[in-house]
Amino acid sequence: MRLPRPRAHLHSVQVHGHRDEDRRTHRTCPSGNPEPLGPIHRRRDRQAAHTARRQSLADKNRTAACAAAPDPRPTSKDCDEYPFAATYQGAALEGKGDFHWELIDSSDNRAEGAYRKQFYLENRVVDEDPFWVKIVP
Repeated sequence: MRLPRPRAHLHSVQVHGHRDEDRRTHRTCPSGNPEPLGPIHRRRDRQAAHTARRQSLADKNRTAACAAAPDPRPTSKDCDEYPFAATYQGAALEGKGDFHWELIDSSDNRAEGAYRKQFYLENRVVDEDPFWVKIVP
């Protein structure tokens, strides 16, 4: 599966870091390399599965990461956040500004999410399991 925009977004954040609202550059987002930042960790929100009224932590991570994105979004665009919303390093949980967002095509963003879900299943990545994100050209 080729996902050029999500791959380019992750590569840019891992290699170049990101700029915060004060235009300071951060290079602290977890990368595909084991050092120095270590892995990111999957976050399964079991509580949200039990009640439809409760906002999941993944939703809170998404909201925090994409707060500065245009609202309403341009047609057929999604806010792609990194680290992923379904990780313990997500924007709402870390609270350090160590995240990045970018608007990408909705179809690409959803395809990447489906690809990652399949990765979790095939590799039995469960809650709190560490993993690295390696960008493959």
